[in-house]
Amino acid sequence: MIDLRSDTLTLPEKRMIDNIDIRKLGDDGRDDCFGRGEDSLVNELENLAAKLTGKEAALFFPTGTMANHAALLSFCKRGNSLALDPTMHMYISEKIVFDDDYFGMKPAFYELNSRKKPDIDSLWELVKTRSPVLICIENTHNYGGGICLSPDEIKKIRNLAGDEIPIFMDGARIFNAAVSLHTSVEKLCENVDAVSFCLSKGLGAPIGSLLCGNKEMILKARRIRKLLGGTMRQAGVAAAAGLIALEESNIKRLEEDHSNARILKEGIAANEYIRLDTQSVQTNIVTFELDHPLYDAAALIEILKEKGVRVKKILRNSIRMTTYKGISQKDVEKVVEIINETLTDY
Repeated sequence: MIDLRSDTLTLPEKRMIDNIDIRKLGDDGRDDCFGRGEDSLVNELENLAAKLTGKEAALFFPTGTMANHAALLSFCKRGNSLALDPTMHMYISEKIVFDDDYFGMKPAFYELNSRKKPDIDSLWELVKTRSPVLICIENTHNYGGGICLSPDEIKKIRNLAGDEIPIFMDGARIFNAAVSLHTSVEKLCENVDAVSFCLSKGLGAPIGSLLCGNKEMILKARRIRKLLGGTMRQAGVAAAAGLIALEESNIKRLEEDHSNARILKEGIAANEYIRLDTQSVQTNIVTFELDHPLYDAAALIEILKEKGVRVKKILRNSIRMTTYKGISQKDVEKVVEIINETLTDY
């Protein structure tokens, strides 16, 4: 089975497990006077994450969803408006913060432009009319097909927000963006106040996300993490894998995934039943809309599964394919062959 549903399917390397040093484990839930836990491996990982993003501090979370929730709760209160686009992952899949029965935050939607990036005019109008207390962006954009925001594009949002409105970036795949744009993660983060990123997608760790920001915000997020049930004890057993995941060689390896995504894109783009924005394929995600006389996305998914290929339905009638370590060039070439044959021979 060739499984392209998500890069969360990436399996950890043996050396990630071997990196667990029992001598460095401690209770991460017991804070010192500086708000740091007692697990040395977790502290090492948080220090590295802060350095890579150019922020003062970082905090380790078991999931990206919890990291994002802690970030929003650090900046916002019940009833506050947040600026975001309606296809952001944190709104479609993590929207409990917008549920009146729980946290009661109010989404204020800005539009995306033709490149599936924040429309500056729309965002400016929203800032004037809705007075959001936080601007949220996503980089890379999951439902936008993995498209990247460049440092210059983020700077334009910063200029619009000024010093009054903080910016939070859901950077679950921020390292994919950095590799694609040939820049550093620090450069991508310099004009945002806080950023989260995931270790367990393309970077290949089995668990974990980091939230990075200034010291005051991270101390607040640490208290919120406890209230959300995210405090861990000997969390170094997970942080050890994260340290390997953030090695430079592992980050550079993401280009292999991007190359395989381009092979997918080029192999299916000419199919008459596929609507694919080839310019949006910048990283490891290929998203296309199906326009077929017999199959909708759900039906095609089942047919492909029978033929040994698994993909994911997103939005209305679109399919997402994600490349990652463990998916080879031979695999994606086979997927191209199967998709084209399936959509032609009906």
